[in-house]
Amino acid sequence: MLDADGFAAFTEAGDPFDPDLAARLQEIYSAGDTRDPMALYCAFRDREPAIAALLQQRGLAPTQVD
Repeated sequence: MLDADGFAAFTEAGDPFDPDLAARLQEIYSAGDTRDPMALYCAFRDREPAIAALLQQRGLAPTQVD
């Protein structure tokens, strides 16, 4: 779920190589086990992780009818 939600951040930014977003993600990896993982993720994403991106990746998200 974290992987899908994290990648969705880059998709939402419109650039899978967004340098500012990548720098925020780097903070998670560089912190190691020195801080609470959920706090690190929330700082990266500005919210708690959501399952919607994982459901969409796996084709399980509801489709919108126009």
